[in-house]
Amino acid sequence: FPLLDALFPGGMGIFYGAIYQLASNSVTFTYGLIKLSAGTQKSGWRSLFNANFIALVLGTIVLITNVKMPQPMMIAFEGLGKCTGPLSMVYIGAMLAGLNIRKAITNSSVYLLSFNKLLLGPVVLATAYFFGLKLLGIEISKTAFYVLILQAAMPCQTIIVVLSHRYNSDYPLAGSNLFVSTILSIFTLPIIYLFLDWLHV
Repeated sequence: FPLLDALFPGGMGIFYGAIYQLASNSVTFTYGLIKLSAGTQKSGWRSLFNANFIALVLGTIVLITNVKMPQPMMIAFEGLGKCTGPLSMVYIGAMLAGLNIRKAITNSSVYLLSFNKLLLGPVVLATAYFFGLKLLGIEISKTAFYVLILQAAMPCQTIIVVLSHRYNSDYPLAGSNLFVSTILSIFTLPIIYLFLDWLHV
């Protein structure tokens, strides 16, 4: 979570981001997997327990319990953490290497999907949560609120492209959505952040 770590240093941004990702992965590898496989994959619970999921759980436990790791191990993990941003860009680039860019940017449905994912959904979610929590008298931290909405406003996850390819779903559409939404998120994420600042005043 390089963006969350930069916006909310100290570990809390990563903590809330990990909680969101655990919930997102749970839906992706259960209901999402069944839908992508057209019903041939009856249960995704076994697929849910992958290296990414286990790392998220262990990292969350360490953060909650405030376990002090040995210094050499912390230095090694910190170095690995700093690699995630560049490595994710390399991975996305490799996945999109065979994509027809012209078809991707001229597919109108991709822009509709991106608009819903990057702007409409997060704005509706932020507004509903803000006024709903106010109405119920529930208070959550500003960091938790921002992370929840910013995570919802992120571009298409790369795992969707991987799974759509594995289960012979609409891989070109998934790849196009990943490409276009990633480019557009450069402009939409600052807009969502400014909207949250305005809403939270």
